[in-house]
Amino acid sequence: MRVLVAVASKHGSTREIADAIGKNLTDAGIDTEVDDVDAIGDIAGYDAFVIGSGAYAGNWLKPARAFVD
Repeated sequence: MRVLVAVASKHGSTREIADAIGKNLTDAGIDTEVDDVDAIGDIAGYDAFVIGSGAYAGNWLKPARAFVD
């Protein structure tokens, strides 16, 4: 199984959480990549996704919303 942890973080805290999730998945023996949503191109080849974003006024950051769309 190959997992992509995609993250949009304005000040870095959400990225730290994504890195921790990625480490836990890797430690469990799962092939995992953690990357910023702006740096992700082709999503083919991944079996699962974890998507996280900083939230402001109840909304995800625009790059995260665009990635999901």
